[in-house]
Amino acid sequence: MGWNHALCGSLEMYESQQQVPPWVSTLDESELPSGFSVVRAGNIEDVATCRGGDIPYEEGFTYRVAVDGFIVSDNVTATAENINAGFAYSDNNPVKLTFTLAAQ
Repeated sequence: MGWNHALCGSLEMYESQQQVPPWVSTLDESELPSGFSVVRAGNIEDVATCRGGDIPYEEGFTYRVAVDGFIVSDNVTATAENINAGFAYSDNNPVKLTFTLAAQ
């Protein structure tokens, strides 16, 4: 299994002329321990967090996927936003997490 795991069904979510590369696997949320879940970014359909680095980035051509995100326990209420930096400085875009902890 690869280190990078496609989150929230993003394995083939974004337009690409490239095939799914071997460095990406799928995270099956049913394999998470009880009481844990992936925080789905509100804009995941519009903004990927990772791109293939084997060629210069070209939107609509280069493979993209959402592999950056957060797994939280049930005592955390959270929302996430993928930040579209256009992969200008890295092969990843940042993700912002806003959260609150449940009262004990």
